[in-house]
Amino acid sequence: MQTNLIYKAMAAFWVILLFLPSIALSATALEWVSYETGLKLGKEKGKKLLVVFFTDQCTYCYKMGNETFRDPAVMDYVKKNFIPVSVDADQRQDVVKRFGVRGYPTTCFTESSGKEIAGLPGFFGPQDMLWILRYVSSDSYQSMSLKAFIQKDGD
Repeated sequence: MQTNLIYKAMAAFWVILLFLPSIALSATALEWVSYETGLKLGKEKGKKLLVVFFTDQCTYCYKMGNETFRDPAVMDYVKKNFIPVSVDADQRQDVVKRFGVRGYPTTCFTESSGKEIAGLPGFFGPQDMLWILRYVSSDSYQSMSLKAFIQKDGD
């Protein structure tokens, strides 16, 4: 009887130990929304949209999703400053055409109103993405190039 209780306690301990990191990760992971929901939330919250276009067959899309957008600093910055929107390019050709996307992954930014700011094709690692996010969120794109922004802030 006591042995059975010990086994149950050990099993509960291992379940908590194994699933606690995933529970903690899911609590901090980005909550991606659809394009229409993003537009609505952007207007309501006055936040710019981070719109990421992907396809299921795209290796670099997968890599960016698993490395860049799971980086704690990137996740924190996006949560504070943007509405994260994901667009499956195979399913949403209308949105792909609206943004003129021609390769994947592509990262686009819009004003809270939905007006496009910029689109950047290709994979970006966490540090590069943080530079881009800061550049867009600070409205520096209106007065200087990304290169000038990095040189100014990197010093």
